[in-house]
Amino acid sequence: MAFSLVPKNTKFDDLLVQGGDVAAKTAGAMQRMLGGYPQTAGMTAEIKSLEHEGDRVMRSIVSELTNTFVTPYDREDIYELAKHVDDVIDNVDEAASMFDIYQVEAVTNCVKGQADILVAATQELTAALGHISEPSRMEMHWINIHKLEDAGDELHRTGIKEVFAACYDEPAIIICWKDIYEQMEEAIDSCERAASILEQIAVKNS
Repeated sequence: MAFSLVPKNTKFDDLLVQGGDVAAKTAGAMQRMLGGYPQTAGMTAEIKSLEHEGDRVMRSIVSELTNTFVTPYDREDIYELAKHVDDVIDNVDEAASMFDIYQVEAVTNCVKGQADILVAATQELTAALGHISEPSRMEMHWINIHKLEDAGDELHRTGIKEVFAACYDEPAIIICWKDIYEQMEEAIDSCERAASILEQIAVKNS
């Protein structure tokens, strides 16, 4: 009869899913904020609250790692995965704050598109995290995340190109949108980095 020397610790699975859920909620809040902007500018407070919730999940994971002798997956993988999920949330929060800092009056179609991609990527990430103990069920989700990241790269380039073309003589506007686009791109990239860690976990545990 086969058995495992590694004890089943679902606490990590549960916490990682919680982190993914917060990331998806944060992306959704950003999407709604952009969809109704500028009337929805006050949603930065909701996004900040979600960022605090993400920090609490991250602290719980670090605490669990500190107090657990044998972990179900490599300790470094758990930490890096949790960190990248938290980075998604932090980057969205930072992007949202820029709308206030730069006093943005209207949003662009490109940044709305970035938010749509991020929502889809975080949903795929959350679904993958829900199957972290079943590697074969994660594959389609990380494949989709990679495809979404490619689409995000293209949209990022389009956004930068458009703002340079439209505001060539207005460097302040160029700086504003370049920063926002890059912050949103970082959030999407963090989803892909998390997906890559999930691939590593799948290879090591299949």
